[in-house]
Amino acid sequence: MRKRINSLIGSTVFLLLIGLGVVLPLVLMRGDHNYIEIESDKDFNNYKFKGTGSAEDPFVIENLVIENQVKRGISISNTKNYFVIRNNRLVENLYNGIRLSNVEAGTGKIYNNTIIGHSTGGVYLTFSDDVEVYDNYFYNLAIQALNEDN
Repeated sequence: MRKRINSLIGSTVFLLLIGLGVVLPLVLMRGDHNYIEIESDKDFNNYKFKGTGSAEDPFVIENLVIENQVKRGISISNTKNYFVIRNNRLVENLYNGIRLSNVEAGTGKIYNNTIIGHSTGGVYLTFSDDVEVYDNYFYNLAIQALNEDN
């Protein structure tokens, strides 16, 4: 009886450790960030991004995991500050992974992001000219990139 209990405990501990080895990295990567919503230059100050917003020292939005939010992953609109969006993982947020609307021409760069499973597109640009978008990875999207400048 004692041998069977020890065997059961050993098996349980083994399965628990195997489970943690598989699940723990996924849990650690889970999105603990809410979506980013910037609607004017002053809103950049609501976040603790590196940079000052100048051309030489842009705000840097990086290394975030944002998933399953009721809005977009990252939304920036009506700004003139310089910014970089890089090295983020945006997964299955309700609308777009990244949306820029009415940002000053040439002030934004979007690169090296992983964007998965958004219903209306990975990167959506509207009234935002000369934004650099490159080396992003898109998976399972309805539309991968849109630009509707009028």
